[in-house]
Amino acid sequence: MSIAKLRRAALGLTFFLTLTGASYSQNRLLDESTELEPDWYLSEWLGVFYAESYPWIYSIDLEWALVDEAGTETYWFYLVKEDTWAYVDPALYPWMYFESSDSWLYYSDESGPTVVTVAFYLQNDEGEFVPLIDDYSHEQGKIRFDMSEDVYYWSRLADADMQNPEDGHRHYNAAAEMFYQDGVFSWVEYGPEHSEEAIQALVAEGTAGTRKAVTEGTDVARYYYDHNGLFLQIESVE
Repeated sequence: MSIAKLRRAALGLTFFLTLTGASYSQNRLLDESTELEPDWYLSEWLGVFYAESYPWIYSIDLEWALVDEAGTETYWFYLVKEDTWAYVDPALYPWMYFESSDSWLYYSDESGPTVVTVAFYLQNDEGEFVPLIDDYSHEQGKIRFDMSEDVYYWSRLADADMQNPEDGHRHYNAAAEMFYQDGVFSWVEYGPEHSEEAIQALVAEGTAGTRKAVTEGTDVARYYYDHNGLFLQIESVE
């Protein structure tokens, strides 16, 4: 986005910023940035932003944000668009810690994939990766993650276990905090549970998830070992 376009967007904020009457003695973010023209700055990690009413800024990625210089090298940003405070370490950005979700998230306004399909594989005696064929569908096991959902739920048929002695009963899982970046898809997985109510409760509790990450490609290093000899890999991105 050009400075001219940013200026037009920022003009709509002028009245709001004036009402805040913000007074601020710290200006470390400004000092560490290059002034392109009056009130317009370029940060090596944040990019171009408008700061006429600092500590209020308007940036390309974050839009409106209130800057709190939390430490000698870090910040807290109040993100108006997200209605939350976020802890920002320039060395980690665009990873930010969101207070509202109590989690680290990768923040980007760039449009990305909405569906990532992950396929299941086994490794044979020769060390080759071969598709895992599901005993019930007789097709390769796959999960088609819908990233437009805050939490994506899925289920599959499973063999008898200690909680359910019948073959063909359902296991329920969920994925939260999904992101795709530079060929890597990652999510926090919950489950399996034996009912929709149980998996929803587990997600709401938010303490029993496992972070997983898969990549694309065919070399051995690009297969993610999950459990019980199962490997995962990205099949397609839409």
